[in-house]
Amino acid sequence: MKQKILATNLKWGSFKRNNSQLLFYLNSILYIFLIYRILLRVREMISLTTRRSLLPVNKSDRL
Repeated sequence: MKQKILATNLKWGSFKRNNSQLLFYLNSILYIFLIYRILLRVREMISLTTRRSLLPVNKSDRL
């Protein structure tokens, strides 16, 4: 089993050496996209909490 894994790893190693820059660019694009989505979600959560805190305290003041 280990020998099979090592053989595939060697094949992938030669493939990665040839396309390392391409894989690096794809990985960086993926990470940027993930960070962007996380930031959007965080901003949404912050806006929701601020909106909640801006609501009036008294029930009679609410619409």
